[in-house]
Amino acid sequence: MINIFSKSNFSAAIFWSFIVFAMIIVMSAAPFFSVTPRANFAMGGLAAYFTALILFSIRRLRREHFVLRQQQLQLTHEALALNDHAILSLTDNETRICHVNQKFLDATGYTTEDVIGKDPFELYDQADESLFPHIESMLRRGESWNGETRLRRKDGQIMYSQTTIRPRTDENGVWLGTIAVRTDITEMRRAAAAIDTVAALRRLSEPVVVFMPKTLELVYMNKAATDFVGWVGEDYVGKSVTDIPLYLDLAILQEKLRDLSETKLDQVVIRLERKRTTFDASIQLITLQSGEQRYFAIFRDVSGELELAKARQEFIATVSHELRTPLTAIKGAMGLLLSGATGKLPEKSRNFVEIAHRNADRLVLIVNDILDLEKIAAGKMEFLYKLGDLSEVLTEAQIANQAYAEKFGVSVRLEGTETPALAEFDASRIFQVLTNLLSNACKFSKHGSEVTARICADVDHYKISVVDNGIGIPATDIAQMFERFQQASNADRRKRGGSGLGLSIVKAIVEKHGGTISLSSVEGIGTTVTFTMARAVDTSLAGSLSTRTG
Repeated sequence: MINIFSKSNFSAAIFWSFIVFAMIIVMSAAPFFSVTPRANFAMGGLAAYFTALILFSIRRLRREHFVLRQQQLQLTHEALALNDHAILSLTDNETRICHVNQKFLDATGYTTEDVIGKDPFELYDQADESLFPHIESMLRRGESWNGETRLRRKDGQIMYSQTTIRPRTDENGVWLGTIAVRTDITEMRRAAAAIDTVAALRRLSEPVVVFMPKTLELVYMNKAATDFVGWVGEDYVGKSVTDIPLYLDLAILQEKLRDLSETKLDQVVIRLERKRTTFDASIQLITLQSGEQRYFAIFRDVSGELELAKARQEFIATVSHELRTPLTAIKGAMGLLLSGATGKLPEKSRNFVEIAHRNADRLVLIVNDILDLEKIAAGKMEFLYKLGDLSEVLTEAQIANQAYAEKFGVSVRLEGTETPALAEFDASRIFQVLTNLLSNACKFSKHGSEVTARICADVDHYKISVVDNGIGIPATDIAQMFERFQQASNADRRKRGGSGLGLSIVKAIVEKHGGTISLSSVEGIGTTVTFTMARAVDTSLAGSLSTRTG
């Protein structure tokens, strides 16, 4: 604390006051003693002189007092300004927090009760632990510490701060604690990170476009994006997504963006064509730190991938077509041999022919599956939609798979087939779906167990489920089970066979009917596959036949 008096002037004033007081006493007693008038006059002169000294000291004291009051007022204003601007905290001689200002509470989200009495290092992020010994060592030596620290807010978020910590001591140098002054630089760091991000986006070879959710106003386009549409620099400023010369269908774009915001999808993809080049625009809705939202669109040239996929499909289709004819002939020839058309075969030869016949049959099934997939992908598979009864088709599928189920010691039970389940569908394709699901369920079920196939009616659709009590599917495999050539990692292909194409075909057929399909499974317990079909709206259409190409 600043002393408002100068010690030397104050001591002098006291001293001269005592001298004057003593002289006044002597002068007052002069009539009673033999003091000459000259001596008395001399003492009066000295008293006047000392009185002048006292007045001079008082004047100096008042001037120093005024200066000190001005300095104290300035320091008070500076302290108030510092308190309003900076985040302050004080610790006591045991290095426990004894005071924090309101800025500290506002910045960290803590209450006074949360922090008073705590070790300040408890509020730091663990990443700063290595700083603690160094900071404490400097403060104990009477030195200040400056640097960047990370405090953990009450909500768990990190607050970056530029920090100065000074030791507090009394007049004798006795340790009283510390004072820490912080400035929140979190937003500055975020802004710097944003600048770095923009610089990184600018260097990307793929076009990136950022735009506003409601107005579709363009916020940012990197160089690849402006070059892509023939713009220069910041030509995009003040323009909208609809101004980009990509011939976007605004209705489709708004529908996709609505799906993104309302259904909580991670992203949506829009396919675009420009100068005979095909692009996929992957759009994501990003929420910024400020709470505002932006759409980020990244364009990717998929022309090469499409050409490669087309060439692959054509190759597979050609090979499959070329294989089917000779395989059918081979299978037929071996069938004739096994039937005894050429005479009775020796037992050993018969065994070899049976093995060859089974493998030829498997190859024919694989080729047919591949051809079905390629037809669906190319939109060349014909679907004959007419009003029918799903219960009837499910019953037929159960009968058709009865012998296959008995082979694995499994029974198939139907539920919900007592009443008609009318829908518009291609009976042969849905029969193919049900046969695939039932055969899979039987194949992977435990011997002596039961497979349940049920139909449940909902408001506007039917749910058809096939449930088994088999080996189940590992959780890591479930997401890819509808992809081509995928089988569960715990499936024994040598015993159960399969090409890994069945579920992908099932999914394609169901989706061509406007339905959805899902799979749930617990390894060691069983698997449930469920697909949906829209309920018939007008049942008077029974017997009508319509042909559509899928």
